[in-house]
Amino acid sequence: MRLWLWTIFVLVVTLLIATLLRIPFWLFFVVVIPLLVFVFTYGSVSYSFRESLHPQHIPERGYGSRVKALDVETKRISPHGFEKVDSFYLQMIPDAVIHVLKHKNEPIYLCFYHLGQRITSDFVTRYENDYTLTTCNNVDGGMMPRPAKHLLQIISGISYEELYAVHKKAHAFLGEKGLRALDVPREDFRSVLMKSIREQAARIRKIPLWPIRLVIWTLIKRGRMYQTEIETQYKKNTIQLHDT
Repeated sequence: MRLWLWTIFVLVVTLLIATLLRIPFWLFFVVVIPLLVFVFTYGSVSYSFRESLHPQHIPERGYGSRVKALDVETKRISPHGFEKVDSFYLQMIPDAVIHVLKHKNEPIYLCFYHLGQRITSDFVTRYENDYTLTTCNNVDGGMMPRPAKHLLQIISGISYEELYAVHKKAHAFLGEKGLRALDVPREDFRSVLMKSIREQAARIRKIPLWPIRLVIWTLIKRGRMYQTEIETQYKKNTIQLHDT
């Protein structure tokens, strides 16, 4: 079930229950709504990052328009040296159709995520000593806490070409600081991506009262803290580069 349909369904059922039980209107909004948000957040995140989550073939029915939209974005960026190396489907909330591209000469991957209502993108490079650089155009990408070595810069409102240029600039800066890039084989990237998703999920579940904090982080747009380039983050001591 799509996210918005599920949200409407849960809300309608909750309103019916509140009406049948004659719950006062003020109590519904003060107690029931926050409780509903808590349960919904817990359920959706637990489902999206469940142990059994694994890449699937993109369904043949109902997803043609999303695949075509990703094909358009893939064709648009291909003159810059990227070629598609993988595509798959993740049954999450919301569900995601993913295209993975790899640069022909650089250790840079590009992931397009079609989330039903929008397309987001990540440029990704891995380095020795477990460092990772991600450059994305979606502020929600920084909503959750990250390991210190998982570097992130969020630049929204620019083209893929410009986002790629920002990633290359940060990649060059990290090279100057002694980080050596790893050229992850294309056949290994899917497993690397899934491992990262599972590790992130495990990290979130260790945070006390994580469903409540996740709602707060969403409301305050926590990802804005990463809306500067890596070099600027380094100069402000927002990030530290150890083992270099």
